[in-house]
Amino acid sequence: MSQVNRRARARRYVNRHFPALRDVEPLHSTRDHGGAKLHVYTFKKEFAVQGGTLLRVVRVSVDAEGKIVKAVSSK
Repeated sequence: MSQVNRRARARRYVNRHFPALRDVEPLHSTRDHGGAKLHVYTFKKEFAVQGGTLLRVVRVSVDAEGKIVKAVSSK
């Protein structure tokens, strides 16, 4: 699967589950996991809240076939 398709799947997941991050362009990195290469897309955005700012981070791990293996979100 191409890089563009993996990125598109990660973006669709974030758009569906975290709509506030819809306009965020993800950072891409790769990790080895048990001999398999995972593509990790990190979405970050700061929100203004009463008394300061809140940083929201969502990481989506996608395998070589484009399957979303794991998604992690900050509170």
